[in-house]
Amino acid sequence: MAVTSTRRRPFNPFSLDAVNFLLADVRGALGPYLNVFLVTEQHWSQTEVGLVTTIAGLLGLAVQAPIGAAIDETRAKRGAIVLALAVLGIGAAVIFAWPSFWPVVIANSLMAIVGDVFGPRSPP
Repeated sequence: MAVTSTRRRPFNPFSLDAVNFLLADVRGALGPYLNVFLVTEQHWSQTEVGLVTTIAGLLGLAVQAPIGAAIDETRAKRGAIVLALAVLGIGAAVIFAWPSFWPVVIANSLMAIVGDVFGPRSPP
């Protein structure tokens, strides 16, 4: 019977740089796309879109420090990124599938909250 090693690989700063580089555009591009999609395709007023983005932005700002502290403390950083990516993808699908006010507010707020996971962090 073979014994497997449970050694952790050392931190590679290039991997964190690559994740930040590839994900920054994903989260950053969703906001403008959401605005254009809701105004042009779903015929929302600019007031409704502004309200949705304001609510999401304030929630994302309010939880930025607690999420940053949780990311700094957790040892499951990869799992946090995977979970945040799943929430981001599901939120985008919900907005596309149910473009009415409350589903969009909830999905966009969750997307803003998990967007805090992708912010730049110092190495562990």
